[in-house]
Amino acid sequence: VVALDPRNNGRRADLVMAYRALRRFDDAEREIARMLADSPPREAASLRLNQSVCSVEARGDLAPLQAAIKSVTPLDEISGAIMTKSRLLVALCSHDPAAISAILTSTSLTNVTFGRIVYPMNWFAALAAKMRHDEAAAQAGFRLARPDVERAVQAEASNGLPLSLLAMIDAGLGDKELAVREALHACELTPIDRDAAVAPVAACNLAVVYAWTDQPDLACAVLEEWLSRPAGYNQPRQPNYGDFRLNPIWDPLRGNPRFDALVARLAPVPAR
Repeated sequence: VVALDPRNNGRRADLVMAYRALRRFDDAEREIARMLADSPPREAASLRLNQSVCSVEARGDLAPLQAAIKSVTPLDEISGAIMTKSRLLVALCSHDPAAISAILTSTSLTNVTFGRIVYPMNWFAALAAKMRHDEAAAQAGFRLARPDVERAVQAEASNGLPLSLLAMIDAGLGDKELAVREALHACELTPIDRDAAVAPVAACNLAVVYAWTDQPDLACAVLEEWLSRPAGYNQPRQPNYGDFRLNPIWDPLRGNPRFDALVARLAPVPAR
């Protein structure tokens, strides 16, 4: 379709999404470069941010995303939500709880959407507290985030993604049995034959629940099953090298030989 209508950036954006899911990051970056060439300057900032996320996913490299954020000017057509999400992604992947707290203090947003999951800002406050090893503050953040996510689950009973977020929150709150039950049901609601863009994300969230409830072998077993399949629609895509390498949700698995082997399997192959 893109070959028949090469100036249709909407179609090309769909192709970029497909390449990222297939972990063909060079192809994705090339297509975004073509979109940049065909777009007015005021739209370039958003495309540069999107292009730079490929570097995060492919190589665990935050520098292009940091540079793209700094390059945004008041003349660029880009929403505050996109900028907040981009800054949050850098702060999370940098394991910088102070930066996360500063972003949360400066924004009027009550939630942001990564992929198809709406995350309350208190979710990020809880993650920042976990990075600081402040368990009391983490629990407070998870408790504050829970009602919003529970309402989303009730409003979309057939959608497994909000339920998978609720499961991670309950794991963070220490309710092991409930969290595992919710995460497993979220996967049942999102089989790969129904939505291949969602199923891997629900599976990764199940793995997080296992990791956060001291069941690392079960977490790695889930991830091993999904590594040979396309990544799901999240930011960064999951499972991907950059996500495993940088995302703080995987911190309980760092140093685990099985998880380290998974990260190595996804690692970029050095150019010859």
